[in-house]
This record gives sequence, structure tokens and C-alpha cells, in this order.
Amino acid sequence: MLALQSTVYIYRNHQSAVLDVAWSPGGKHIASASADSSVQIWDAMNGHGLLNIHAHPSNVTAAAWSPDGTRVASAGTDRTIKIWELRSKTAISTYCEHSNAVSALSWSPDGRKIASAGYDKVVRVWDVYSKETLVTYLGHTAPVNAIAWSADGQSIASAGYDKTVQIWNTSTGGHILTYGEHTKYVSDVRWSPDGKYIASSSADKTVHVWVSASGSHVFTYSGHLDIVSAIVWSPDGKSIASASNDKTVHAWNATKKGNILIYPHANNVYTVSWSPNGQLVASAGLDKVVHIWKTVETNNLSTQPANPLSPKSRYQPTTGSPLTIASLPGPNNVRERQSWRSNRREDWYSQSYQNSYSRQVNEYSRRKYEYTWTGNAYYNGVKGYWVDNQTGIVICAGDDTPF
Repeated sequence: MLALQSTVYIYRNHQSAVLDVAWSPGGKHIASASADSSVQIWDAMNGHGLLNIHAHPSNVTAAAWSPDGTRVASAGTDRTIKIWELRSKTAISTYCEHSNAVSALSWSPDGRKIASAGYDKVVRVWDVYSKETLVTYLGHTAPVNAIAWSADGQSIASAGYDKTVQIWNTSTGGHILTYGEHTKYVSDVRWSPDGKYIASSSADKTVHVWVSASGSHVFTYSGHLDIVSAIVWSPDGKSIASASNDKTVHAWNATKKGNILIYPHANNVYTVSWSPNGQLVASAGLDKVVHIWKTVETNNLSTQPANPLSPKSRYQPTTGSPLTIASLPGPNNVRERQSWRSNRREDWYSQSYQNSYSRQVNEYSRRKYEYTWTGNAYYNGVKGYWVDNQTGIVICAGDDTPF
């Protein structure tokens, strides 16, 4: 069960926004790509640097590990893709066939091919060794933001500013289906580990989960308050983490409506990646740092019924000692800890929105995935919270007293 988040390490070596993070297949290292023109490879537990590459002359938009973990591919706004061999610490190949910025990369499962997408509206599949273009997919009518190779190597899902996700054959480029249910551009697309589902995120503030074989919609997650910029499935396929310009990462049940975990950043979050063992999450964005965090177990807490007479009393302190909450990243130390719950716990989640500027508690419908009520919670901002879907408890941590 998703539970309280705990920060393991914060990597602070980038000089500008971090645009992509990727775990190595073995789970020990992370590659981070940044607008500071670098790709940095480092130990996920302590930040010890293994490689700091001035990879491109401008923004590095994507970084992806080869399946065997010996190479990293990087893409940039300079229209190129480079493949770096970690042992020699050199670029062993450069692909230059895109006519505009390259936005996304995906290795084939066998490590012999790469699919690359760009602002030239084209997705190209090419041979890693010969650099020969094998397939050129021209189905999109606007820049392409994201691509993902299916685990069986037979299909690619690509998504972009034309508001669609398109699935097509990797050998022939033949179109298979188009998913067009988003109302604004699609920012990311990911296959579930078993290949049965696809998750797609959008500037419409939602994540859609749908059946890959038919395009049939399963459900929509609408918990974010701004553009959802990136998504990732947990390795077991049970959860999805979504990163947003609302300065949070949400982790939630991918197959049914369940409890939601929120991890805060100081600014827009552009990328999120789950470790291969499923225990850690890496997230990064405009705040220039990479957060490594995990979930920890909590204990249940007895509660009192909330007083429904006024909006302010919709959230009431629980009895007993508040649950222990791990220290969360932020400019101030966490001093106050308090538990809250909704008076309508049968139908609703209650959750605080992690933003030191908005200083809000939001009531969230688990049936409709919509915010239904908002109220001030802490005078100096909410620093952390967790929702227990069985008890309705919300654990808030802030650096001032609650109302």
C-alpha cells in the first residue's frame, strides 16, 4: 500500500532545470539530463558522480539507458542524439537525421535500435550500430513529445501536440490505432509492464489509463491542478507516479481508485522515474535538483467525527498522538504535525495541497476524481500530507499552527 514518503537523497549538481531522469537497469545509478547542457550519471544513494558530460551545446531533453546498462543515449535541442559508452566515457555514435529539436528517446528491448521523436513531427527508428534509419513514422500533425516501445518490441506508442497517442508497428511503420480523448497536448505516454494498458498524461491536467489493444478508456486521474508533464508505472504495474507543474508528484493506484501519495517540489516537476526494484522514485524539474524518495509504512490512528456546521470545521484534529511524518524537503524545518479527516469520509478523500504559496486544504472526490472544496489549512503553508483511503485521515505537516 502506498504510504508516507521519505526523502532518501537530493542531488544538487545541475545548474539549470532537470528535464529527464532515468534509473540504470540495475537500479544503482541515475542519468539526469538538464537544460545546463549536461548529462550526469551518479550513484542514486549518495550522489557520487560517475560521469558529467557536456552532452549537447544547449538543452538536453532526454536521457535513456540501454537495456544492458552499458550505454546512455541523450537527445537535445541541437537536433542530435548521442550514444555514450560508460566504460570509455566517450560518445560512440551521433544521429543527425531530425530537422528540429529531439524531444524523446526509447531503446528497443533488444538494445539494437532506438526510436527518437522530435519537433519536426517525425518519429524515427534507427539502428544503433549503423545509424541507418529503418522506419520513419509521419502520422502526427504536430511536434511529438513522447515515445515508448512496447515490451515485446512489436509496437511503439507516440504522443504529441496534436492531442493524440498513436500506436504503430515498429517494423513497417503501419498505423494500428489512435487514442484521441485528451483535450490538450499529450506530454507523456507509457506502457504498463504487462503491455495490456497505456497511460498518457496531458496539459489538460489529467492522466488517462486505457487498453492498448483497443484504445478503450479505463479511467481518468484528475488529481493535479496544472499540466501533467510526465508519468511512470511502478515495476509491478499496480501504481502510477505523475509529475506536474503544480509542483508535486502524485503516486496512485493504477487499476482502481485507491489512496494517493503526494511528494512536493519547490517548482514545476518535469520528470519522474521509478527504480527497477519498485522501492524508490526519482523526480526533478525546474528547481534544478533531483529528489530520490521512497514510501514507508504507517500505523492506523483513531479518529473523532468532524463537526459539519462550518467549512472550517470540516477538518478536525484527531485524538491521540499524531502519526510520525518524515521530514520533507522545503526552505523551513517542519515543526507542526497534525492529522485531519473529512466529515464525509464514506464518499470523499480529504487532502491538503502541497504548496507554500496557496496554503490550502482540498477536499477530493474519490468517485469523480475532482476537487470539491478548498480551505486554508496553515498560515505558513503545508509542507506534507498523506491520505488513508480506509480511515479518511489526512496527515499534514507545516511550519506554523493550523487554523
